Formats: sequence, C-alpha cells, structure tokens
Amino acid sequence: MNFKRFTLPAIVLSSLTALVACGGSSTSLTPETAAIAMTSKLSSTLAALNLGTGLNSGLLLELLDSNYLDGGANQASSRAVVDATTAAISTTPDLSFFPSAEVTNARVTDCDSNNICNMTATLTNQDTEDTVSVEFTTKVKIMGSAVYLYGDQVATAPI
Repeated sequence: MNFKRFTLPAIVLSSLTALVACGGSSTSLTPETAAIAMTSKLSSTLAALNLGTGLNSGLLLELLDSNYLDGGANQASSRAVVDATTAAISTTPDLSFFPSAEVTNARVTDCDSNNICNMTATLTNQDTEDTVSVEFTTKVKIMGSAVYLYGDQVATAPI
C-alpha cells in the first residue's frame, strides 16, 4: 500500500464526511436523509478531485462550515492547501494526488441543540495494491437544509 497516497485523502475525506448532519428543530433533514445527502455530496466531490478541474471548482471548500476547525485546520488553511495543490498539479500534470476513494455506511447521531452531530462512515481506498477501509468519526453541522463539515473544534493537530 502506498501510505502517502492514502493518508492525505483520508484526512480530507474524514473532514468531508463530517458534512453529513442530523435533523434538528430548524430543519427538515433527518439523520438518515442527511447521511444519504452527504454520501452523495462526498461522492461527487471525490470524483471531481480526480479531474484536473476538480480542485479549482471550489466543491471541496463549499463543504466547510464558516466555523470549521479540525486538528488545527480551518477554512483559511484548508483554502491554502487547495491552492498549493492546484498550483502543484498545474506544473506537474502527471502528479496523482487523490486516489479513487469511496465513502459508505454514513451514520449521523448525537445531535445537539445547535444541530452539531457526530458522523461515522467508512472510507475505502481501492486505488492501492490492497483495498484499504477505515472507519472514521467527525462532526457535522446542519444549517437549514444544508450540511457542512464542522470538524473537531481542536486548534492543534493530533500527535
């Protein structure tokens, strides 16, 4: 398995999957419909990242809540990573940055009064010698009928 090809996408995807949100008093989304919607949104975003124009489309950053914070990464630092990656790919077109990955089994639970919920899902990377699947949990926030990645709200990266 090529660990480098799996690690960054896993980090990005764990954050992206946080987009699945739960129902609350101010929205019509239920945890089940939010999980379905997020799985679809993530699939579209991941597919776009495998295209040359995917990073420029803004789809990745549209998934983040304005208060997104996860392991020290916020909206601004995430934008900087996307911009740097876009620049690297434009100068090295054969750079394969994002493997083909799939998010499945999304579940949204434990929503609080602010519509911040836990989302658990499975990330599978079939773009390696051996298929690799990992389960991850992240926070999502639902606002109206939209779901956003909220992150763990921790200002430092895990050790």
